[in-house]
This record gives sequence, C-alpha cells and structure tokens, in this order.
Amino acid sequence: KYEAGPPGAEKFLYLLKGKLEVTAGSERVLLGPGDSLHFEASRSHLLKNVGPTPVAALSITSPPLL
Repeated sequence: KYEAGPPGAEKFLYLLKGKLEVTAGSERVLLGPGDSLHFEASRSHLLKNVGPTPVAALSITSPPLL
C-alpha cells in the first residue's frame, strides 16, 4: 500500500538486513544491508521486501508521523 506524509515530511532509511525495494514517485531503488536512502516522504511511496528473508531497517521520519 502506498503512503505519503504531510507536506514537508522527510524520511531516512538505513537497511540492516534483507532486500528492500523503495518506490518514491516515479523512482525505484533497491537497498541491501548497509545502504541508506533519504527522500521527501510527502511524495507517494512504497516499501517492499523483495528478498526471501525478513527486512530490518531503521526508519526516521521528520516531522514524526504518529
């Protein structure tokens, strides 16, 4: 399911394990362990596990979304 934060929101992801496909707007990025990504969280985005094992990631959103 695609999600989007409020205007001005930002997201930082740091992948600890697994393979994660991130689609933000029309851009698609594949992350592996140790990779990181920063993008405008107000854009429609999707995080998808594309590996055979669970994903573990650090996700920081500013401002915090509760």
